[in-house]
Amino acid sequence: MSKPLDLFPSEPGVAVTYKNRKGIVYYLGKTEIAAGRVRLIFSRRVPESPVSKVPQGYKISESINGTVSLCKIASCPIKSEELEIVQQEIERHKHLSHYKAEAKGKAITIYEPDGLISIDTLKVISGNPALSLDSEFFREQLRQVRYNPVMCFVLLDGTRKFSARRMSYSGVGGWKLIASGVLANLARTLIHHIGMESFFTLSSGWE
Repeated sequence: MSKPLDLFPSEPGVAVTYKNRKGIVYYLGKTEIAAGRVRLIFSRRVPESPVSKVPQGYKISESINGTVSLCKIASCPIKSEELEIVQQEIERHKHLSHYKAEAKGKAITIYEPDGLISIDTLKVISGNPALSLDSEFFREQLRQVRYNPVMCFVLLDGTRKFSARRMSYSGVGGWKLIASGVLANLARTLIHHIGMESFFTLSSGWE
């Protein structure tokens, strides 16, 4: 997640600040590293050497889990309409209502919320049967929840085709190749398995 550089104007001598989705404020500062070189970093503490302006060619980036960093501006090989294909497929399935998709580098990755308590369970816990998804109680949970990657689509070199992979939790774990092909077809036939028992049956050569 990237933000325009002018969201947080700062006075000279005052650090650029950024508030992430969890409400945590990060400050931009500089620190010396080897050979007298300087590194710019965001931290939660007010820096001793504040940086009041984001350098040209850089942008503020927030990860899926709210970590804030400074990174170089670079073009993304993933087209906006390709990310939209995945996002729209996620939205088609009620059980994936709080899952997220993010394009980074050559991959579109789908993330699942870890430990998110359903609204029905929250109604019981809170003793409030009228609790809704718009309640501050539930919105705060969404702000604080951690996301883990479960499926990704990686752009193949020299094509507009993708390889689909799912996260494996057996053995050493990691990404497991499922299939390759046109993104729209892969999204339509694979994404609905996320969060279901059938997800764990997806393997290389899957039809």
